[in-house]
Amino acid sequence: MTFFESDGLWKCVGKLESAHERVIYHVDCAPSCAGHGGIATVSSDTCLQIYREMHISGKTSSDAPLFALDARFPRAHGDLDINCIKWHPKNGKLLISAGDDGIVRLWKYSSSI
Repeated sequence: MTFFESDGLWKCVGKLESAHERVIYHVDCAPSCAGHGGIATVSSDTCLQIYREMHISGKTSSDAPLFALDARFPRAHGDLDINCIKWHPKNGKLLISAGDDGIVRLWKYSSSI
């Protein structure tokens, strides 16, 4: 993939250290209708995880964002890898996942933070 000057300059401002125990296959950000700061991840460790951005008073927007694990679904597709996760584009409470079991699962999510 080629990046052009018009693509802007990207800078890493944070990491989700130890997000999964094995290889992460897919990451998706929540749609704006769900509020900003939701990230869903799936992995070869069989877990579906959702992170929510933490809003701490006194932090400015120039600070690196802080994320907390909000939900973890171990064995979301049994003992098999999960290959893809996607938020519904208009309903921030719905996600869909697909795994090596050949099944597409629909998830209803409500933030605990």
